[in-house]
Parts: sequence; structure tokens; C-alpha cells
Amino acid sequence: RTDPDGWLVAEKRCGSCRRGWRRLWRLRVSGHTPAPPLVDDRRIVFASLDNQIYGVRRRNGHRLWVADLGQRISRSLVSAPIEDIDHPEGAEAKVILVIPDDGRKMLALDPLNGSTAATYSLSNPDDRLVGSPVVTPNGLILVARQGYDPRSASVVVLSLVPPDREDGDDVGEENGYNDGSDRAAASPETP
Repeated sequence: RTDPDGWLVAEKRCGSCRRGWRRLWRLRVSGHTPAPPLVDDRRIVFASLDNQIYGVRRRNGHRLWVADLGQRISRSLVSAPIEDIDHPEGAEAKVILVIPDDGRKMLALDPLNGSTAATYSLSNPDDRLVGSPVVTPNGLILVARQGYDPRSASVVVLSLVPPDREDGDDVGEENGYNDGSDRAAASPETP
């Protein structure tokens, strides 16, 4: 949780503690963190209103990396698995999906170092990605798209494609995303 004084606080349930919780560690953050942190076995990743995303060690709060996206992030971060890629730590390979507040693109960040692994950008300048992405059990990424008319909307369906499996014909605007534009299994827009 983030307290009112700007500290990200990690607590553990404690049956013998008076409050029921025991503080494990705390980390000063330079901006408010409006969305809940993304927690996995080894790290915690969170966005701050200072335009940065932080990766810290789960057990002690030590900062692992900071990614400056240059844009405000107040939406929830989402973890998405990547099929057919070996992870250096032996776990399932994942990326962190981030949609900046302007809604013009979605980034996939490497959870190990915060670098941008892929970007999906909207081609129409009036369109916006709204809300946070949802990842289905079979790894498809769903995100709502609002058109130039606020009453028009659709769902964009994406799947992450490992770089060695790209054929160049069905890749999004930048390396890594498959918008499924020429595949029956995933369509870019579904009414």
C-alpha cells in the first residue's frame, strides 16, 4: 500500500501483532501510486504519477530498476505470459503491460530490467486505448479501444509473438505484437 506521506509499505499478516500486520519494509516514492502494485514471486512492480515505473525486490524493497516512460501512468499494470520463451530465472517468461494515460499505445516491459520489449501503437490519432488490458487463460490480450466518436468502441485482440517466430506480415506497428489482422484466430477488432 502507499501511505499518505508517499511511502510504499509492504506488510505481512501477523497473528500475534496488535494491528494484525507487521511492516516488512517501506520505500519512499516520488509520486503518488494510484494503481495497485503488480506482485510476483520475486518482485513488485508499480507505477507512480512521476511518469516512472519501479521494479523492487519483494522480500526487502531494494530497487531493481526504474523505467521513465515520459508519460503519466495511473492505470493498473498487467502481467502477460510469453509462450515458447525460456526465462533466465527458470520461471515462465512474462512481460508487464502498461498503457500510459494518453491511451495512444500499450508497452510491454521486461520485468527483469524495465526495458521496453514491444510497443503496440494506434494508427488513428483520434483513437484511444481505455481501461487496463485483460489477459485470457490462453494468453490473448484484450484491450478496449475508443474511436473518434466516444460512442464507438471495439475490443482489440492481441497476442505476443516471440521475435524468432515473426514472419513480418502480421506484426503490429513495432516488433513483438501480433494484431492478428490476417489470421482467423485473432481479429484486431471485434464489435
